[in-house]
Amino acid sequence: MYEMALAALGPARAMSDAEPSRLSQSLNPFAIRHLPKIWRPAELFERVTRRYGKPAFGFERTTVEGVSVPVKEEVVWERPFCSLLHFVREGAKPRYPSPGC
Repeated sequence: MYEMALAALGPARAMSDAEPSRLSQSLNPFAIRHLPKIWRPAELFERVTRRYGKPAFGFERTTVEGVSVPVKEEVVWERPFCSLLHFVREGAKPRYPSPGC
């Protein structure tokens, strides 16, 4: 359903992507004075329907009591649209039970 909804929004996204260039043409009477007001809904629609990638956290090391310690990322709980992550210091005792419990 998610993929189908994104595919159905494809043509509307293409139009909202073209909106800023169409509105900024010199022959358009609304280009100078009304551009920010007209442009905002198209920009909002494009941002809401954009696909965003997963961010990389980049936690490789942390400082505990003045000592630099390596950190590893563990997936505690996972579903198709999200993963619950836990960052574990090397040598630390696990706080959470394994997902199979």
